[in-house]
Amino acid sequence: MTNPSIAVTERRNGHKRHLGTILAIDDTPANLDLLMSMLVKRGYRVRPALTGEAALISAQQSPPDLILLDVNMPGMNGYEVCERLKADYRTTNIPVIFVSALDETMDKVRAFQVGGVDYVTKPFQVEEVLARIESQLTLYTQRRALEQQHQELEDLRAKELQYFNDMNRIKDEFVRTVSHDLKNPITAIQGFIYLLRQSGRIVHPEDQHLLRRIEEGAEGMRSLVLDLLDLARLEAGMALKLEELRWLEFVQFNVDTFFSAAEQNVSSWS
Repeated sequence: MTNPSIAVTERRNGHKRHLGTILAIDDTPANLDLLMSMLVKRGYRVRPALTGEAALISAQQSPPDLILLDVNMPGMNGYEVCERLKADYRTTNIPVIFVSALDETMDKVRAFQVGGVDYVTKPFQVEEVLARIESQLTLYTQRRALEQQHQELEDLRAKELQYFNDMNRIKDEFVRTVSHDLKNPITAIQGFIYLLRQSGRIVHPEDQHLLRRIEEGAEGMRSLVLDLLDLARLEAGMALKLEELRWLEFVQFNVDTFFSAAEQNVSSWS
């Protein structure tokens, strides 16, 4: 969320590194000068605000990485500012550290209730404040990294789901197309076989054998097409109609099929 164009940088090993932007809010200019001095020396970019209203506008227009917030201010106090920040999607995740002369327990409790992450009492020790700021910025950075990883995983899951849905759709279309394209010619073949049998022209044993093999092949293809259609209906959530299995016909069909295949293998060997 740091604006690279305004971020103060620090040179380390010959490279520039952005340390982050801090919005400091206090109605006393001397307090702001002190905060800005110590933070700029540390390497942060500091944006000052003397009122809660000005702070909200600044935070919404260019969200900082962290906010230092006084409690007692004219107009909108620090608690109200924090509540407004947490209610705005643009600033809700920015860590807010209260810096106040109020030292009562209830003041500190209220600060945490409205969304603050830490509370520093004035007068403060510079190193203590800097340590608290660095700690919160580290947590904030880690949380944003985790959120980004989570979003990347969600995007990956969505892409995988879309891919599998597309593959299932393509498969279903393929099954329907193939089943339709095969079913009609198979029906025609079976019809011609029936007509040939009824005509009485197939009298030679070898011709009858060949016709029977054609019939078995057509029936096998027909069963395969029907199985594909049943599979497509099952995956589409359609209920299938159960029928009583005629065991003798089922067994006889498989015996004839294997017998025909065995005869074909024997013929090829000879």
